[in-house]
Amino acid sequence: MGNYSRLDNQGLCCPLTCSVSKSASVGYPWSNKNQKRSAGHQQSSYLPKLKQLRPWYKGIDANVQQMNLIRLNAAFDKFFDGVGGYPKFKSLSKFRSFSYVPGQVRIDANRVKLPGIGWMRFYLSRPLPEGFKVRTVTIRRKSDGWYMSVRLENKDVPSFEPMNIKQVKTAVAADLGVRKLVSLSNGETIANPQYAKRVKRKIAIRQRRASRKVKGSKNRAKAYRELAKIDCKLANQRADYQWKVANKLCRLGDVVIFEDLNIRGMMARCKPKKCPETGKYLKNNQAQKKGLNRVIADAAWGELKLKTKAVAEKLGLRNPVKIRRHHQR
Repeated sequence: MGNYSRLDNQGLCCPLTCSVSKSASVGYPWSNKNQKRSAGHQQSSYLPKLKQLRPWYKGIDANVQQMNLIRLNAAFDKFFDGVGGYPKFKSLSKFRSFSYVPGQVRIDANRVKLPGIGWMRFYLSRPLPEGFKVRTVTIRRKSDGWYMSVRLENKDVPSFEPMNIKQVKTAVAADLGVRKLVSLSNGETIANPQYAKRVKRKIAIRQRRASRKVKGSKNRAKAYRELAKIDCKLANQRADYQWKVANKLCRLGDVVIFEDLNIRGMMARCKPKKCPETGKYLKNNQAQKKGLNRVIADAAWGELKLKTKAVAEKLGLRNPVKIRRHHQR
């Protein structure tokens, strides 16, 4: 442990020198109440000393540093529990969001006061409901600007428990596809807009223009920013359409049933083929499959299932059920 922060190759990649293990004694493992701290709290208690060793850390708000450690601790918990992979190191160009702890951000009409930054104006997309308290505030940078995500809390609002299986009266089955995004058991079909296909030629032209710019120049960076705006617009269009589809599915029945598809396996590369006589590689139809993979990625079936699950929990319905299709021979 010590100065190493990677478990696979023991590489020095982060100035934090605390351990991610709860049983370690690096930093300040014990609190004032003689209780064992978690790995995240150990690193948080080490921040004052870290600021003395590296003065440039003082320019970052303390709340932001604490929230980053909380996010890092949650990522390592998922890794040790076997839920997620090993957390990857984010460089300065890929670190696009930061959060504030509850009670530190003030919102007044269309103004917000961020600690360490000050008062700033923002566009209020929807009014904040009365009786709700502002909790965690996350600032995120995208290609078309800065966004603020506000988490609200109201303990007076009753929590909706999921519907019991005995209370289910109606159910709808959804078959995911490419030409039609969803084919329902009641005979209805939902179209697949294929937003990426509409701007395929535009993206190709912009990519060709950006690649011809001088490397390291401002025009090249500007060209790639314009290209990133197109991808951001595609993501917003796709997310908006999927939220509408999810709301429609949840209002057709008490239970929504999806086919359990191995999307990663469907988008995997074709296995190479070799001629047994010459040893040369043969055609494996990977060029044709590349177009199918592009359409599957544009449909984003996994995101649609997650959005449908979120809407079902909000409406108090049963969580969407996955079934595996068995083909008869």
